[in-house]
Amino acid sequence: MSLKDTYRQLCGQRTDIPLFMQAWWLDATHLPWDVLLFEHKKQVAGFYVYSYTQKWGKKLIVQPSLTQFSGPFLFYPDGLSVADKYSFENKAYNYFIEQLKALNFQFLEQNFHHSQTNHQPFYWEGYAQTTRYTYLLENIAHTDAIWKGMSPDKRLRHVKKLEDKCRISLDVSPQELYHFYEQCLQKRGRKILYPLAVFEQLHQAAQARNQGQIIALLDNENNLQAALWIVWDATYAYNMILALNTDYTYNKGATTKLVWEAILFLQGKTLHYDFEGSMIQGSALRNQSFGAKQVPFFHLQKSHSKLLSLWRFMKK
Repeated sequence: MSLKDTYRQLCGQRTDIPLFMQAWWLDATHLPWDVLLFEHKKQVAGFYVYSYTQKWGKKLIVQPSLTQFSGPFLFYPDGLSVADKYSFENKAYNYFIEQLKALNFQFLEQNFHHSQTNHQPFYWEGYAQTTRYTYLLENIAHTDAIWKGMSPDKRLRHVKKLEDKCRISLDVSPQELYHFYEQCLQKRGRKILYPLAVFEQLHQAAQARNQGQIIALLDNENNLQAALWIVWDATYAYNMILALNTDYTYNKGATTKLVWEAILFLQGKTLHYDFEGSMIQGSALRNQSFGAKQVPFFHLQKSHSKLLSLWRFMKK
C-alpha cells in the first residue's frame, strides 16, 4: 500500500485532520500532491502533505490556490512532559526534513497550520520563516457572546441597519460568485489569480460532502451586492472568498451582515470560525472588530535556486 493510500485511510478514520490537508480536498486542487508519514511506536503519529509543480524543469513545493495551509501535522501521544513534547516534535520534523531533501526540490513555500508552533528544526536547516496572522472566532455556538464581542458599530449600524434593506440567498452559483468577484476586483485594479475551473472543482467537492456554501446578499431589487464562500470541517469554518460591490450604498454593512449570517448558518456544523490570514491592514482591522482572536502561523520558504526565488518575488 502506498503512503497516499495509507493516508486516505487515515483521513477516513480521524476527524481532527484539518480540511485543507484532507485527501479529498487535495484531490480537488489543481496540483498533484503527496504525503510523508511519521511513525511512533508503530502508529502514524504525524504527516507532512505537500503539493508540487514544475518550473523550468525544476520541482517546486507550493500552496495550491484556495488552499490555506499544508506541511506538517502531529498527533501528540498522551501524557507528554514539556521536554518530551519538544523531543517528539524534533524527531518528527527532522524526519520530514530528511524526506524532503530526498525529493530534490528546488523551491519550497508553504503556510503551516497554526497548531504547529515550533518551526526551529526547519530554521536550523536553513528554512526562512515569516510569522503571519489569522483571526479566529471561537465557540461560535455561543452566538450571544459572539454578538456582544463585536464592536457596537458592527452590531448596530451594520447588521441591524441592513435588516430591511436586503435578503440573504443560498442559491448563487459558483459561476455567478466568480464573475461577481472578478468584477469587484477589477474596480480596484486587481484580478483573480486562479481560473473559474479551480474554484468550481473545490466548491463542488466541498458541497458534495456538505462542507461548503455560498452565502449571498441581494438588495431589494434582487441585485447581487456581496457574497461569501465558506468551507468547514468538524472543528473550523474558513472564510474563503468575500466579494463586495463597493458602489453599494450599504457596502460597509454588507460584509458584516454576511459573516453574521454565516455564523448562524454554521450552527451545529462546526465549532470555530477562521477568517483566514491576511496581513493587509484593512482586512486585519475588520477581523479585529468582530472580536476575533489573533492567532499566529508560520510561512516557510526555502530555495536552492536564485532564479526561482527571483521568479517568485516578481510573481508576487
